Amino acid sequence: MPLITVIIVNYKTSAHVMECIPSLLAQQGVELQIIVLDNDSQDAGLDNISSTFGERVTVIKNTQNYGFGRANNIGASLAVGQYILCINPDIKIDASDVLSKMAGYLDGDQGIGVAGPAVLEPRKNRVIKPKLRYPQQHRTKYSQHLDGLPGQYAWILGAFMLFPKHVYQAIAGFDEDYFLYGEDADICLRVRQAGYTVAHYADVSVSHWSGASEAGASDYEKWKRKKTGYFTFFTKHYDARDVKRIAAYRRFVCRYTLLCRRFTSIFIKQHQNTHADAKVRAELDVIKSMDLIT
Repeated sequence: MPLITVIIVNYKTSAHVMECIPSLLAQQGVELQIIVLDNDSQDAGLDNISSTFGERVTVIKNTQNYGFGRANNIGASLAVGQYILCINPDIKIDASDVLSKMAGYLDGDQGIGVAGPAVLEPRKNRVIKPKLRYPQQHRTKYSQHLDGLPGQYAWILGAFMLFPKHVYQAIAGFDEDYFLYGEDADICLRVRQAGYTVAHYADVSVSHWSGASEAGASDYEKWKRKKTGYFTFFTKHYDARDVKRIAAYRRFVCRYTLLCRRFTSIFIKQHQNTHADAKVRAELDVIKSMDLIT
């Protein structure tokens, strides 16, 4: 019976964790080591996790908010399973055989470095599909090293990632330069660069409620973290000339968008305009703060 180490990073999402863990414990045909890493969220609900699940779950309280990647790496350093599952707290596993089927899928193909299931987002009525290319890769001209990597898929959503432990260790886990966002594309790229494939196992599914850890953040804060993550990815993996091209293009799009809204604002409800402005202003601020155009 395969042993899977499950790592859940918590930041003020204990209510979701309390729903996620039972769907894990209901899994058949696998043994689990469940580790909850709390990023100094001062979440009063953490005590409920310990009291409800006892020794079946290990709760670790970090002394500061280390971000998603570093917290997962801390959990992975304690892993005893042959597989490592990094799962968001707002994930619920939809059937009792999901993990056994996914472990069997990886067992059957030693070339797989990371795999994810079909990810359903009920609130948005959509299915998150694996990506065939990296963010803004279609705008690159000089980053040919991204072509010809193993496998069909470029990257999968970081909300549910199942790794063979030896692969996770071989690539040193998540890049801790990312705080939140972008680290999923990054680790999938490094999995492929190490000679493994990124797999999508669509025969099983999980439900993802999306954005739970940022429920209290402003639109601007959310978008700034997202754009920082993606531009960090560009600077790490794309040719510098491509990074400059992408940044210049995105700056033009953002400025043009804001200009158009000035002329159309009388026809747009204020709350919609504010939300959209937060997105483009966050991206402009990231481009400026990272000094991507010189």
